[in-house]
Amino acid sequence: MRGVQLRPAVWVAHICINGERKYLGAFDNEEEANQARTAAELKYHHGLNYIRDRNNDIIQAHKEGASSKMIAYDFGLTYERIRQIIRGAK
Repeated sequence: MRGVQLRPAVWVAHICINGERKYLGAFDNEEEANQARTAAELKYHHGLNYIRDRNNDIIQAHKEGASSKMIAYDFGLTYERIRQIIRGAK
């Protein structure tokens, strides 16, 4: 996921707000870091509309034949998260 990185022994999450990088914390696993990043997107960016629109774009790309791995790369999400979004749409 965009804004989530593996550093030595911990996962770190951050988000950019008005061009400035905001540190969200260090986490034991990728899932917790992803949750922090998603919560920050909801708080600082476009909220649920942003997430819903992004998911609709992912579903549309899948319907048009793009591979899940390519979609994951384009949207900055993990392959597994893309698969969850696509499965949830069916």
